[in-house]
Amino acid sequence: MAFVFQNSRQKKKLRSKCPWSVGWLDPDGKQKSKRIGSRSMAEKYARKVEGQIAAGIYEAPIRKTWKEFRDQFERDALPTKAERTQQHYVDSFNNFERIIRPGLMKNITTAIIDQFIRTRSQENSKRRIGKKVSPASVNKDLRHIKAALRKSHKWGFLPKLPDFEFLKEPEKLIEYICPEQFQKLYQATERMIRPKGFAFTAQEWWQGILCFGFMTGWRVSEMLALDWDDVDLDERTSITRWQDNKGKRDGIVDLHPVVVEHLRSLVGFNRKAFPWPHHERTLWSDFERLKDAAGVEMTGAFHRLRYGFATANQGSYDLKVLQSMMRHKSSQTTQRYMNIETQVRRTSKDLFVPSVLYEVAGS
Repeated sequence: MAFVFQNSRQKKKLRSKCPWSVGWLDPDGKQKSKRIGSRSMAEKYARKVEGQIAAGIYEAPIRKTWKEFRDQFERDALPTKAERTQQHYVDSFNNFERIIRPGLMKNITTAIIDQFIRTRSQENSKRRIGKKVSPASVNKDLRHIKAALRKSHKWGFLPKLPDFEFLKEPEKLIEYICPEQFQKLYQATERMIRPKGFAFTAQEWWQGILCFGFMTGWRVSEMLALDWDDVDLDERTSITRWQDNKGKRDGIVDLHPVVVEHLRSLVGFNRKAFPWPHHERTLWSDFERLKDAAGVEMTGAFHRLRYGFATANQGSYDLKVLQSMMRHKSSQTTQRYMNIETQVRRTSKDLFVPSVLYEVAGS
């Protein structure tokens, strides 16, 4: 039973201007109240609450905070994700808190998300001096915030999910390691000095991982996690385990004979096929040294081998096959790894040419 009332203290102070409130017991037996305003509006709200309780559709007002949600998300949901993904979530949450300063979860609306997009887009980039934050960086934050808010809705923190309008990202040419660049990098491995302390040389290690990456399209994290127990050199196969790859599923790959030969040179008493006993940062700095030694100018490192694999093989395999080989959930993701310009250059010689143009060319 809902009822209308006026607060006695407020009535003494405001007299006839004192607002009316509604009180009721929710289905759990907890006392609830809400200040409405006029008596007629309060009576109307009281009837609404009574109807909801009677129909069994009553929903208690959600007053949970962003901090409560974030604490629970980082405790229960974040540990199930990959380490790098966890950091992406934390960075996106920090950006959202810095700009929006969210309080109650119910106040996170579409307008709040639009405000975040507008403000974040105008911030200066930390990596590109003199430039604004790129649309890709803003969209990365939005993807993690959207996924987190979906979880908050399932947990009962958020009554309604806001809409997200992602920014349009410029379509740039895919940067990848082409065969010519691969040759230069491969030959420059004689200049490498790490990893140390193994039966094989640093050159053999670098030639092996370059060959494996370019010929399989594996991510560098998958290659570094590869155990010898999951490699069969005689059958020419290797297995990537679900806990080591982004797709979270096991996958078996047929290895080209040239890959097998490079792996044979790395066989030893190590559990990993590509052991790296040094700090992780040195791996990326060493790749930069390799590019300098090879005279190869490009951004990025090992992932460009993955782009190179997709681009070099786009005309040899069906898209669905490449998608499976690269363990992408969507074929659209696989297409983003391909430099279509190379395919255009391959087929341009087969384009129809009007006879008059042959005459012009002949003259």
